[in-house]
Amino acid sequence: MKTLLHVGYPKCASTYLQKIVFPKAGAYSNIAFAPADEKGEPLRRDFDPDRFRSLVHRHRVDDLSEPERLVVSCEDWCDHLTAPFVDNFFAYNGLDRARFEFSNQRIANNLKTAFPDASVIVVLRDPIEWCRSRYKSLFRGGRVDAPFERYLHPLTETYDTAVERWRSLFGAERVLVIPYELIRADRQAFVDRITEFIRPGLRVDAPDRRVNAAPDLAREVFFERKTKRLRRALRSRRMGWLYAPARAALTVAARPALRRTWGDAPFEVPFDPARVPETMKAFAEADRKVERMTGLDLKALGYP
Repeated sequence: MKTLLHVGYPKCASTYLQKIVFPKAGAYSNIAFAPADEKGEPLRRDFDPDRFRSLVHRHRVDDLSEPERLVVSCEDWCDHLTAPFVDNFFAYNGLDRARFEFSNQRIANNLKTAFPDASVIVVLRDPIEWCRSRYKSLFRGGRVDAPFERYLHPLTETYDTAVERWRSLFGAERVLVIPYELIRADRQAFVDRITEFIRPGLRVDAPDRRVNAAPDLAREVFFERKTKRLRRALRSRRMGWLYAPARAALTVAARPALRRTWGDAPFEVPFDPARVPETMKAFAEADRKVERMTGLDLKALGYP
């Protein structure tokens, strides 16, 4: 059985692929919605390939008895570009750094041990826009307070090193690197490139549908931020049962005030590239190397 590993990045149409595309591509194991310690299995320092293969089988969402191929998806099997985002990943998922290592080297080596003949799908995104999208998501969840620029350094592993690592381990011909931006330019073409990689001739319709879309308006973002923090505060005091009435009270108190403050203004994350010149330089150099490796024209898509 041929195995295909969709390893990331997050914030790169992952949910769209997981809900609309991969279920129609044959056997499919969705690890993305598994408990943190399970989807973090490839991050383990004591990785056991048999245990991992069993986990993959347990999370299959198909009923095929003898499939020709298996797609395994978890967008968090890619390093999150900067140390602050990696730190937040550990805090958010409650993983112990003594047992888990969130690095592309660890993840790629472990996956290679479990599925040595697998093919790999990696979806990239303009690294600054990736960081901005990640920051927005964490801000909405009430998990960041520092300004955006503080999450842009120090860097962990840039795209060029990550892509080179996957290609050297699994073989260049078995690694598909595709920019997220293509889904905005031509959704069907984006999906076609992925399904053709999964199986030549496979075609899945790509409806123009927002999946797991974040709210656009600032007032909605700030309201969600308040509710997420309220939920965590109550749970930490073992008072989760109070959340529903407390949220109702918060809705009455906060929504009118947020509407007065923000109106219909969109939620934006201001960014001045001049404040992080080393990060911008590193991203640009990495993107040029990816272009040389893959033939992609990332600069034309707005990458540094």
